Amino acid sequence: MATTLYLLDTTAVEPKPNVKQSPTSITQWVASTLGGGQDNGTAIYPLNMKPSKGPTTNSINQSITETGAAHYAWFKAWISAKLNGDQTIAGTLTVILDTNEGNAAHNMMPRIRVYVWKGDDSGVRGTLYADANSATESDATDGTKQTFFNAVSLTSVAALNGDRIAIEIMAYNNNTKTVAYAHKISFADSGTLSDSYIQFSQDLVFQGELVERSVGEPSISVSDATERAIRRDVPVSESSISVADSISYTLRRTADLSEPSIPVSDTVSYVLRRVKEISEPSVSVSDGVQTEVITAMPQRSVTEDLGSVTDALELGVRRIVELSEPAIAVSDSVLAAFVKIVSVSEMIGGAAESPKLIFTADGHLVLRISKPSQEKPHYILVK
Repeated sequence: MATTLYLLDTTAVEPKPNVKQSPTSITQWVASTLGGGQDNGTAIYPLNMKPSKGPTTNSINQSITETGAAHYAWFKAWISAKLNGDQTIAGTLTVILDTNEGNAAHNMMPRIRVYVWKGDDSGVRGTLYADANSATESDATDGTKQTFFNAVSLTSVAALNGDRIAIEIMAYNNNTKTVAYAHKISFADSGTLSDSYIQFSQDLVFQGELVERSVGEPSISVSDATERAIRRDVPVSESSISVADSISYTLRRTADLSEPSIPVSDTVSYVLRRVKEISEPSVSVSDGVQTEVITAMPQRSVTEDLGSVTDALELGVRRIVELSEPAIAVSDSVLAAFVKIVSVSEMIGGAAESPKLIFTADGHLVLRISKPSQEKPHYILVK
């Protein structure tokens, strides 16, 4: 097995080196603001390298006038994802890059340094491959990768969980010219022309990444220790939802009571919220549901057919009940409080307050009447 890491053009996040670790003295810093800024002697801006290729070819490219003596130029640093668990990195390394020196007289040979960066961002865990020049000179053509380091032996490093692998890519310009030559490296190609990469002889395991996918996509296969968070907005009209590959997610629904029951499978945890208008068929509340009935909400007739509300729902139902309606039946351990202001001025005048119809604790319907001339109200048994 082997591990291939492709050089990308995306900015690396911490932990990462913010200054170069190579002791090589750099004369030319090839211009590039990829990663967030121009690398220099006091700060660098590493890019990512990952097992998957980039979407579009990018490059770092500048024509620079030579100094008249052999010297070193700096291209960029790339860094891997975090290692998943403690791993001893050893074996060999192969480096294949698409570079362009512009002119054969340039004599540009890539130079690299490879090391493990600590997961706590405190520095280098160990150096896998110390600074060395390639024996192969860059060509002067784009889109032609070359093998600059072929299965070179690495110094073993005992890396820890969360550590990252970094490579610094430079160039040795072995000439005495004072003319300008191209300094170019291409990478992030989705094809095979400029997909520059490095390859370890052993199989390394990296921590996964958090991704989002829409519900309309095909079923998701999760592998390679990848952690995924799935967010869904699902209409209730959809059929039951099957989620495979041990994926954990939260499903939220807003449903009308008129809908059929909602099947949810595969150990799905969800919150069900319902809004029920009083204009729907009359509500028979069961399964230990507590209902409070008070005034000042949409009016309805008590004689409507009974409905059924399940799913351990807690309802707040508000009604205005006319005395002319039939008696109200409340069942299944439902606690009901009925408060009604009734106009009976033709029966009793001068009341201190409006008569009130109430239920007693033993289930009787009683009319309560208070007058200014009386200290206590009268109670008249209605039913």
